Amino acid sequence: MGMNESNQYSAMNGITAVPYEDDILANGTDGEAVGRNLAFLEAVLAMAGAMIMVFDHDGRVVRFNHALEQLTGFSFEQVRGKIFWEFFPLPDTVDNLRQEFARRLDGRIPTNYETDYLAQDGTRHLIAFTSTVLRDAQNHAEYVIATGIDITVRRDAEQLLVAQKRVLEMIARGAPLPKVLGEVCAMVEAHLRGVMCSILLLDKPSQTLHHGAAPSLPLAYRQAIDGLPIGPRAGSCGTAAFLEKPVIVVDIASDPLWKEYRDCALVHGLRACWSTPITATEGEVVATFAIYYPEPHQPTPAELNFVQQTVVPLAGIVIERKMAEEALKVAHADQTSLAAQLRQSRDALRTLFDGMSDGLLLLQHEGVILVANQAAAAMLGMTPHTLVLMPWQQLCAEPHVRFLDEFVQTSFRDGQPRHRREQYQRPGVASQVLDIQALPLLDEAGVVEQMIVHLVDSTEQVQLEALAIQNEREAASGRLAATIAHDINTPLQSIKNCLYLAAHAEENKRATYMQVASEELDRISGVVRQMLHLYRTHSSQQVPVELNCLLNRVLLLLGSTMEERMITVEQQFAAQVPMLWGYPDQLTQVFLNLLLNA
Repeated sequence: MGMNESNQYSAMNGITAVPYEDDILANGTDGEAVGRNLAFLEAVLAMAGAMIMVFDHDGRVVRFNHALEQLTGFSFEQVRGKIFWEFFPLPDTVDNLRQEFARRLDGRIPTNYETDYLAQDGTRHLIAFTSTVLRDAQNHAEYVIATGIDITVRRDAEQLLVAQKRVLEMIARGAPLPKVLGEVCAMVEAHLRGVMCSILLLDKPSQTLHHGAAPSLPLAYRQAIDGLPIGPRAGSCGTAAFLEKPVIVVDIASDPLWKEYRDCALVHGLRACWSTPITATEGEVVATFAIYYPEPHQPTPAELNFVQQTVVPLAGIVIERKMAEEALKVAHADQTSLAAQLRQSRDALRTLFDGMSDGLLLLQHEGVILVANQAAAAMLGMTPHTLVLMPWQQLCAEPHVRFLDEFVQTSFRDGQPRHRREQYQRPGVASQVLDIQALPLLDEAGVVEQMIVHLVDSTEQVQLEALAIQNEREAASGRLAATIAHDINTPLQSIKNCLYLAAHAEENKRATYMQVASEELDRISGVVRQMLHLYRTHSSQQVPVELNCLLNRVLLLLGSTMEERMITVEQQFAAQVPMLWGYPDQLTQVFLNLLLNA
């Protein structure tokens, strides 16, 4: 493929081909220009934030930029000339990658694909690649350029959301407690990778812990710790339940908390364990959640935060719900008591629902409003009674709420949550700023059954943000005023000194002092102009400055001040000082400040 043809094809496709240097130099006519181009392209490849690989038609690596070196742990020299699917894709993806590469060679337009890769340190990364094939004059595939980004974090977050939703759906369907807790453990093990999780349930009367879920722990170990009494030195879980706080054991082999249980853990390959109590709404410990590691390990802040903020609350909901179900079964014999409890729960929920400052609407798929709390009704200028069973289209026919219609209908159509901020003007009421969320509720088939519309009055927040900006502007004005006062005060003091000296000087010296005072007035005028331009050097130009004369002038300006303070100044100037280029006013100000503050 000739140089001109390659450049022409690349320009048409927005891609710059990067073949071997020898190929380019062999085809080029200006070695120096080509060398500069190569240096430029190498710099682009090295500095690019995206991962860039260039292969030949056999899949051998031609280029491999710094971003890929950082991600994979391989240097370019380690992989140069090697077939890329032989060194870092996962083994079970090699055949698919080979077939995908062959399909890329047959295509003419950029294509996108995602696949897992294994870094040199053993970590997995999901990379989203876009590839383009460059062809020679005979239309044969010559190079494949692939650019990629690491979407592992996004993938993990998406998988975690799916797992959380699955757990919540199991709770809603009333799945058995061990199955739901097992799903919670599986969610954590999939997210953190390489760990084993356990949930032990606390039996209050006996103060012992019993198996709840541990899908990856050995059966023999689960049986050994079933019925574990809690206490101050009862491993990680028993101690966490006893102390009612997280307990971290970095190395089971040496930690005294595991003295009684160390051998049992080590024989099953468990070297580190940290546990945190799971509490009910009232704050009482109902279970423990533990993570085991096959090697000594200090949990990272991200791991601690994930478990404390996500896993423990979710497991607490599961266990507390089961406890509530058991309590209802026990109370079922007394129908009157059960009815009273249900009424109390309903009233508490209604009180909570109506007492929320956020507005909430629950819509049926057909668009009928099933539930509306007091805050939502107030924001829409209606009452909850008026809103319930009102068709959504009827509500949105009101001019001041039409903006809600398309927003919610779109979420009904595609099942995706949405958020927007809207300036809301209700007749007869001051303008409000509303943050609006549409949250679809899907059935098992993924079809939208209901929709939660969440309304938040953010007017005060927006006003506070505007006030903060205004306060900052006022503070900046104050700093500017202080700067002006400082820069003007010194020449004013000099003028005062000159006027004093002129009043007490001989006739032939008065003109000198008055001339200096006039120059200081010019300096004040210059300061004002500089402040108006907000940048000092814009208001004057550099000029030749004779340093000895400038220092003499400074001492003359300070003559009165020196006399008042009874200070004697000895002048020893170098005989020949080279002329300087600078700003006389600013230099005068600097020397005045140095002497006045000495």
